[in-house]
Amino acid sequence: MQSRVIPSRTSVFSRSSLILLMALAIVGCAGPSLDDYRDAGPELVPEEFFRANFLPAAWSRISLAR
Repeated sequence: MQSRVIPSRTSVFSRSSLILLMALAIVGCAGPSLDDYRDAGPELVPEEFFRANFLPAAWSRISLAR
């Protein structure tokens, strides 16, 4: 007569959680690529971005912190 080995609950739980984690990792890597968003939004023009009025306010806070 052969004896049957019954897996413990912790080994079944850890095996199923490992499979679930691997499946989520694979699905997470299959998302949209950066090429999908290439023409989707406004362009960043650094000259216009850094011309904003936040720089004088930032410098006043830095000089007050000294």
